[in-house]
Amino acid sequence: MFVFSLTAIWCRRIMSVGILIIFSQWAIGQETAERFSNWKPSEGKYYFSEAWVWSFNDEFSDTSGEITVYVDTLSGTFLLNHESYGSSDEQADFVIGTKDGVYITGVTSAEGKKSLQFDTLVTTLDMHRGKQYYDEDFGKTTKPTGDFKIYGQNSKKWPTIKGEKFRTSFEMPASFSDNYLVKKNFSLLPLYNFNQRTYRAKLPYTFSAALHMNYLLLEANYESDGKKISTILKNVIPSKQVIDLTVYSK
Repeated sequence: MFVFSLTAIWCRRIMSVGILIIFSQWAIGQETAERFSNWKPSEGKYYFSEAWVWSFNDEFSDTSGEITVYVDTLSGTFLLNHESYGSSDEQADFVIGTKDGVYITGVTSAEGKKSLQFDTLVTTLDMHRGKQYYDEDFGKTTKPTGDFKIYGQNSKKWPTIKGEKFRTSFEMPASFSDNYLVKKNFSLLPLYNFNQRTYRAKLPYTFSAALHMNYLLLEANYESDGKKISTILKNVIPSKQVIDLTVYSK
């Protein structure tokens, strides 16, 4: 009787695991299908399946807050909106940033007219062309410390990420920043270089120019003259953000 009970328990557990695996595979398949049915840049349609949320605190400017950025991880394309740049440009409904440094801004004028603006950030394009030299410069100022930290451990909304600690040293002024980073297979420059654009839309937190294009910033702690700037990636959330450029006219 006891053996039968144990067998029944293990059977139920195996069935539960099997059902969970099947459901997970089905969910991944559904998400992939949804992405490809909505991802048609040639037709002006974009789809972003993840939202990255950073919190920051800047003692130099006495500001703090959150930044939410949407991303398509397959292409390395980013979507920024008022959750990202706040009210710095109220007429900019969104900005799409591509890996080649091309930014597409959807604008609604005070009169309600919708239009698209295109600009290219040359620094982003040049960094891709000269990646070898970019890697060398990163290695001169930034060194791994050998420490690691787990992110997302207490959140059920996103999987855990193992971040590696790097220390970046600056000469002017003499200071340093301790950053936890994780390598990605696409460039983060469309996001990191966003505030270099000459447009009004600006992130309230400027990502360091010392960050490597292929490393996602999980946490940063910069200190100089007794003041600190800190930021941390507090959440990665599944998203279904769809942008249709055909609503806007060029």
